[in-house]
Amino acid sequence: MSLRLARIGFLIFVSMTLSARAADSGKWEASRLGSGRFLTYSGVATVLGKATPVTVKFFCDTTYTANEKGALGFDLTLGQVAALTPFHFDDFEGPDAPAVEKEVLVVTITRKGKAPLSFKVAPSGSYPEEGSFTFEGSDVTHKAVSTPKSILRALGDDAEDLRFTITDYRNAKLKIELTIPVAGKQADFKGLLVGVK
Repeated sequence: MSLRLARIGFLIFVSMTLSARAADSGKWEASRLGSGRFLTYSGVATVLGKATPVTVKFFCDTTYTANEKGALGFDLTLGQVAALTPFHFDDFEGPDAPAVEKEVLVVTITRKGKAPLSFKVAPSGSYPEEGSFTFEGSDVTHKAVSTPKSILRALGDDAEDLRFTITDYRNAKLKIELTIPVAGKQADFKGLLVGVK
């Protein structure tokens, strides 16, 4: 009987371990387009209790002319948002959205042997395609100091995990929270900022 219980316990342990790995099975991809550099994470995360496709694109465009100025920052895109009720995504959509001026998105970077770093962002939002929603935190690349630039620099230092917390505009108790692993990606994040002062 004890041997049978031991086998059941082992199977449960293996099952839990595989589930944990599956949750961390996102992939990274670095790319370039013109003067823009991109680092994209794609995976599936549990958001508001639902398995949700997640894409986080970090970007930096060094363009700086009289007529065009590049931006840097991140886009966080969630898929299947219809299942993520009662979060009010519409409050973030468009330049006149009520949530645009509020710093309701918090980026927290955990670091090995150091205190976490937290940054508050007032995100803009859009529906890039049916069924998905994107939160964006960005600023002009040439700007000497900005929160998005500070986030990218911290990710290129000694970051281990990156956590996004987005508070619903109407209900402060309702939050979208997700964490992506960034350990080992420091060189890629530094590469995004090559040539940026």
